Amino acid sequence: MDLYYSTGQVAEELNVTQDLIRRLCQAGVIKFELSPGGQLRIAKSEVERLKQTGLPPMPRPLPGARRRAPASGPATTTAGLCAPPSDALIHSAEQVILLGNEVKALRLQRRKEVELDHLRKREVRLQREGQEQEDAERARQSAIDAERSRQERLLTWEQFALGVVPADAPPELRLEVHAAVRTRLSDLEPLPADATCRQLVESIVGSAMRRSGSRKESQAVVQRVMRTLPLDIRYEPVYAQAKDEALHLMTEAVNQLPLDADPELKESVARRAAVPVLERYQHQKACEAVIASLTKLIPGASREERELGRREVTVALEQLPEGASQSSLEAVRDQAILPIQDAVRRRLDCERRQVDEVNRKRQEVSARSSAELRAMLTISHVDEALRIMEKQDELEFDSFADRANTSARLKERIRPELVESLVRTPAMTAAKLQERIVELMNVHLDSVLES
Repeated sequence: MDLYYSTGQVAEELNVTQDLIRRLCQAGVIKFELSPGGQLRIAKSEVERLKQTGLPPMPRPLPGARRRAPASGPATTTAGLCAPPSDALIHSAEQVILLGNEVKALRLQRRKEVELDHLRKREVRLQREGQEQEDAERARQSAIDAERSRQERLLTWEQFALGVVPADAPPELRLEVHAAVRTRLSDLEPLPADATCRQLVESIVGSAMRRSGSRKESQAVVQRVMRTLPLDIRYEPVYAQAKDEALHLMTEAVNQLPLDADPELKESVARRAAVPVLERYQHQKACEAVIASLTKLIPGASREERELGRREVTVALEQLPEGASQSSLEAVRDQAILPIQDAVRRRLDCERRQVDEVNRKRQEVSARSSAELRAMLTISHVDEALRIMEKQDELEFDSFADRANTSARLKERIRPELVESLVRTPAMTAAKLQERIVELMNVHLDSVLES
């Protein structure tokens, strides 16, 4: 089933006017069909063809061709006209054209009036905006001038205030006066008369100078009280934080007093403010003394054990409140070092046993060495005893070598037992030692001779 487009849709697809499409259809160069309502409809296939080939040109009559006069007879309607040509038809057509022109003229006149009204309104709006901008600019400039004048007056009174301040005043006072005058006068809108401003500035300067004098006096009081604090707080780096805290507390407490407060009152307040720092310092010194006593309480402790004890005691002391009594500190110390004392005692006992064992072994080695030396020096008595026994015919040797060989074997047999005898009895006399040698010879002689 083919689809159909209206002349307006085809004109939009081909980017041309609807009138051109309609005239080309009437000329027969575009295929179309009439709808039941008498409207031109163009098939989709015809539109696709026109997109590919383009619109055909509008056909024109041949040059010089004239319209053929109508034949006489009954009136006939020329193709394309609604009625046969006549003067009345021409007049009607002219009336139609005139009416159309009048309508167009009226439309143009209305458009002109609309445009003129828009231009007039735009001009009025631009004039109003320009006036508003001029008024705003004048107001802005007026505000700028007023603010400049105000700033100049403020600067004048600030300079006046600084001129009232004594030349030897500290820089902090001059900065304070400048800031106070600027703040006080900036809050006033508008600025009062010069006489009033003068009174305000002089009052501000007077108040600042009184505050400066009071602060100087307070600083002197604080420094005087600081010189009464312990030397550790004032000079030891470890107490630098305590020093700063004391200075801050005293300064803050004194500054809260009225400006006309008596110096004695300021000093009393400063001393009371420093009490917490002094109590903390005294507590810390007491704890340090307790910790320092560990050396005497853990005799023989190593450096690591003393350091461990110091840490344990320090942690235990930190649990006590500031101001705890000396007995409480010592009790906590003694309780904290009990495990360390036991460990040191066990270590020392173990070391003592080890030393005793080493000394015992050293003494045994020394005694054995001494015994071996005495045995080596006295073992030669074997030779003398063998000669005596040979003279008394108790023994008989084949030769000198046989006696020497027997003597060597006897010495080898009796030397260990002789050394043991000397180890057991290091104070044995020479006579007793010779007797012991003879006894050992009698014990081993038979076995040596048999071998």
